[in-house]
Amino acid sequence: MSEPVKKILAYAQTPLVLTCTQTGELDEDFLVSLTDEESEYITTRGMSVVEPLFYELLAKLGATGVISRAPHLILDVHVAPAKLKAHIDGIPLSLVDDPSTQTYLLQEFVEPYKQSLRRIAKKTEQRFGQAHIVFLSVLPEFIDGKIVEHEIVTFGEPILSGTAHEVQELSEYYKSLLIREFDHHTWIGIHPKLFRTHTLRQELLERLSKMKIPVVVQ
Repeated sequence: MSEPVKKILAYAQTPLVLTCTQTGELDEDFLVSLTDEESEYITTRGMSVVEPLFYELLAKLGATGVISRAPHLILDVHVAPAKLKAHIDGIPLSLVDDPSTQTYLLQEFVEPYKQSLRRIAKKTEQRFGQAHIVFLSVLPEFIDGKIVEHEIVTFGEPILSGTAHEVQELSEYYKSLLIREFDHHTWIGIHPKLFRTHTLRQELLERLSKMKIPVVVQ
C-alpha cells in the first residue's frame, strides 16, 4: 500500500506550506456494485485540477508541500472532523456504509495527514521563525442556488492582493477547515472557470505566484 501522505520538501525556501486535494482513483472494491458508466463518471470526477497548479507553485514560491492520498471523493481530510461521503453525486457507494471501512479510512488517511501537516509546520517554524499554511481548493459554481461571481476568494491572513477576502457566503465552510488550527494560515478558493483555458490558467498561476507573507525577523 502506498503512503497515505506525500511530502514535497525540495523547494523549501520560505515559511509557506501548501496543501490541496490530490487526483486519485477509488479502489476497485468501492466500484464493484456500479455500472461501467458510473465508474467512468466517478473516475473523471476524481481529477483534481488544482493539483498540477500546486506543484508549479511549490517551485515558484519556494514552498513546502503536503498532500493527502485520501480518496477525496469519499473522504475530505481538509475539514475537522473529517467528512465521509457514501454517495458521489447521487451514486451510492455501499462499502462506505460499512463501519469497518469508515474506521479504516479515518485511521489510514486522516491521522497521518494531520500529523504530517503539523510536523512539517513545526519544522518550517523552527527553520524560518514562522510557518504559514495555505490550502488551495476549487470553489463551487453555485452556493445556495446563486452563481459564484468571485474568481479568487481568501480567508485567514490576507497574503494575496486582488482577491475577495472573507466573503459571507463561504464563511461557514471556512469555519470547518482544518488549517484554522494553525496560527498562520490562508484558505484560497479558486473559481473553476480559471482552469478552463490555458491562457486563464497561466494568468491564475501568475496571480497566485504573487502571494507574500510578512518577513520574519529571527
